[in-house]
Amino acid sequence: MNRLPRMPLAKVLLAVLVAELLAGTALVLWQPPQPVPPLPPVEIFDPLTAEQMRQMRDGVRPRAAEDWSELAEMYLAHGFYPEAEACYRRACELSPEHAERRGDWAFCLSRMGRIEEALAEFQQAIALGHPDAAALRYFAGRDWLRLEQTEAAKRTFLLAADLPAARYELARLDLAEGRGGRAAERLERLQREIPDCLAPHWLRARAERRLGNAREAEEYERRAAAARGRLPTPFDERSERVRQVYHQFGRQGRLEQLRQEIERGRLAEARRELEWLLQQQWSAEAADLLSDVDHAEGRFDQARRRLGEVLDREGPSLHWLWRYGEACEAAGELDEAGRVWLRAVALGPESEAQGLFVKLSQLYESRGDVDEARRFKARFYHAAGVERLDSGQPGAARASLEESLALDAERAATWYYLGQALEALDRTADARRAYGRCLELQAFHGRALDALRRIGP
Repeated sequence: MNRLPRMPLAKVLLAVLVAELLAGTALVLWQPPQPVPPLPPVEIFDPLTAEQMRQMRDGVRPRAAEDWSELAEMYLAHGFYPEAEACYRRACELSPEHAERRGDWAFCLSRMGRIEEALAEFQQAIALGHPDAAALRYFAGRDWLRLEQTEAAKRTFLLAADLPAARYELARLDLAEGRGGRAAERLERLQREIPDCLAPHWLRARAERRLGNAREAEEYERRAAAARGRLPTPFDERSERVRQVYHQFGRQGRLEQLRQEIERGRLAEARRELEWLLQQQWSAEAADLLSDVDHAEGRFDQARRRLGEVLDREGPSLHWLWRYGEACEAAGELDEAGRVWLRAVALGPESEAQGLFVKLSQLYESRGDVDEARRFKARFYHAAGVERLDSGQPGAARASLEESLALDAERAATWYYLGQALEALDRTADARRAYGRCLELQAFHGRALDALRRIGP
């Protein structure tokens, strides 16, 4: 019987050793497939923004948590929530102890309506030592309310009670549960801290009505009507972050850079790029900037035509009519400028048209129309007075409103706001006379009637 030749033992051992070395090398060199960042439908944006999005996505290093987090924030700013959430998730997988990234992920989940997941991640971010735990608790409390879990919401808001917005939510819950007195106590502190904020005054008025205190309710309703401020919330900081990312990226970011170049006098470079951007995709903002270049180079007719196109495409507004009128003025077409500015002041709030009132006053004065010049100057002082009243400066408001009435004493609205300023200065008798004069000019001025009813004859 034939036998196979035996391999020497040394050769067998050598073969085994080589096989082990090859297997070990393969294990060391082989890498599992790395996650690839998602790419949303960027073609919905202009070419420049779309290309920068692709470049940023392609430049993400697979194991760099900061790259995934920055990409997520850019996606979030442009409204791509599912893609942003996937990137935040990967960033947290790569840096599981990073509290701020986890808080960002939780916020994204919350905005997507995945509330249970968001609540879990908010809690984890707080446990990891997030630097703004109160804001996360406020967001979590709002999410508990979305789930109609009022007790959980209340416990969460109590942990964030240093925030005015959290105390306001607690007062709302108190009032909803029939505890008007407790709600009024919480709101009283808020009213002291932020007296120009509408929401606490309005909720306090509701609480006082529930308690049967009609006179107090009317007083807080008056304060609410006069207030112009907003309740500060943690959403403000988040919104500002998103706004900054949006305006620093892509086409928006480039337009901001070009605005700065125009201010530095680099007009030729700015013109070339703005013309290219407009060829790629027309936008009112780019056309407006190019009209600034036209104006700076003395091409006034071209600036006027360009802004006329903006008006045709965007429709009339205080801003665009103002800009078009300025282009007409620069081109020497003063009659057209005046006509356009008269349209503009009819469209926007007077507080935003103060500069136009000055221009119209100067225009009519140059024509020798003294009465119209005085009328628009009076409107300027009226608008300035109302703005100062809204910003909590009744003394300065009174001075501006009295200046307005010295120029035009027949405006009922100016007498009413003068009454408001005088009332804020505790000059009740003078305020009563101002309200009375308002009603002489406009017998059914509702707010003046309410004011006289409130302060008495």
